[in-house]
Amino acid sequence: MSRHAVCEQLCFSSFVSRDRCCHVARQEYVPGRRCRMHRHDFAEVFWVERGRGWHVLPGGREPIEAGDLVLIRPRDAHGFGACRGATFTMVNVAFAAAVLNHLRKRYFGRNRRWLWDDGVRPTRLRIAPEEIARLSLQADRLAATHPQRRLDLEAFLLGLLQMATRVHTPGDERPVWLREALAELARHPERLADGPRALAEAAGRSLEHLNRTLVKHSGKTTTELINELRLDRAATQLRMSTQSILDVALDSGFGNLGYFYRCFEARYGMTPRAYRLAGPLSPQTSAAMRNG
Repeated sequence: MSRHAVCEQLCFSSFVSRDRCCHVARQEYVPGRRCRMHRHDFAEVFWVERGRGWHVLPGGREPIEAGDLVLIRPRDAHGFGACRGATFTMVNVAFAAAVLNHLRKRYFGRNRRWLWDDGVRPTRLRIAPEEIARLSLQADRLAATHPQRRLDLEAFLLGLLQMATRVHTPGDERPVWLREALAELARHPERLADGPRALAEAAGRSLEHLNRTLVKHSGKTTTELINELRLDRAATQLRMSTQSILDVALDSGFGNLGYFYRCFEARYGMTPRAYRLAGPLSPQTSAAMRNG
């Protein structure tokens, strides 16, 4: 963008009626279509449902594609354009800056990271396809709500923030493919039973490449990381289910009960049974544990 290019100023009150607290839109960009650089007095979040295009910023344009989610601050100037020979579809939710400020003060104190941060560029995240689909469905429902209450908007934004906070870790230098693979296993923990191969398949990388990358970024081998994830799953199941300890071990990918006990005690400092009994259980669950 030229230093002297015109940047349009948009005002929230000019296109959102008083009975609405946000504006939801789905837009398709085809080759030749552009959205000129603009600023606005409101906050905004958009994500790309399909295709690829350009997000135009004062420092230059950057490519965006399906799975990208971007958090726009009121002061940001930006625009959009389609790539040559390609189209893309995006969903945009615009809302008053006051709502953003309220959420920051209410849920994100000084010591908690805020995704609409003060960086040079807007925060951009990579989101799994099923999360993108879920966001789009929720946005469609939000758009169809009449009358639209601020409660409806805040419920949507809190869900988005909760999901995005899990994805975004400032300073995380792990490659995107590794973070997405780990997120895939988190969504399908039953795959941990397949061991390191499950993570390699989710990442689309060889075990050797995966292992080198993990050691570089975490100091752990693939086997060590998988065992940690298995133990985390086992710990959750011990506290949140009435499964026998043997079934918990098997469901978490440990085929040998003795090995499971040794690993669990090394990580948590107590036996699986002691860990279960030390946790908060309902009276019904406690009775089931004593009887089982």
